[in-house]
Amino acid sequence: MDGNDLTRMRFEFLIVGIISGTILKNEDIKTVRSLVSFIILFVFWIFLSGKFDAFHLLLGVISAAIVTAWSQDLLIKDSQTGLFTRIVQACKLLAFIGWLAYQIVVANCHVIYVALHPNMTGLIEPQMVSFKTSLKKDLSRFIFATAITLTPGTVSIRVSNGEFLVYALTEEAATADFKEMESRVATILEA
Repeated sequence: MDGNDLTRMRFEFLIVGIISGTILKNEDIKTVRSLVSFIILFVFWIFLSGKFDAFHLLLGVISAAIVTAWSQDLLIKDSQTGLFTRIVQACKLLAFIGWLAYQIVVANCHVIYVALHPNMTGLIEPQMVSFKTSLKKDLSRFIFATAITLTPGTVSIRVSNGEFLVYALTEEAATADFKEMESRVATILEA
């Protein structure tokens, strides 16, 4: 075994260790977390701005750096989760966003139907709905509450000790199956 093979083996061991989250020291984990958060925020900035000139890219770097400095562990809190698991979570999150976009369109159609219906006052039945959730992590509850609020006709009013209070515009929105949305959030973040 020559020096190149030994170097290659060390490199492969390092990559496997980083992916599994077992090699890095605490200060290295914090640095990697910050770097990953910065990259995610910067890519998100580019996606939203759609501009690729130096001025907008510099603004994106500054904005992503400030947000990363303020909230280093917001996006990536659990340092025990490896890179591969994070990539799987990101793919599941993208699938959830697609599913949520579809749910938003369906709910929009329902609200438009109610708003344009001749018997609009008969269809609108505002009410508060309370239910318990099985989600344990704060981030999971936050994403679930945000998804409910993004869906037209419903607004998350309060989340306290695993109990949600949701305002619903109509009876159909009040009887919506929040369990499917909850289970989708759980498969991303609670697993």
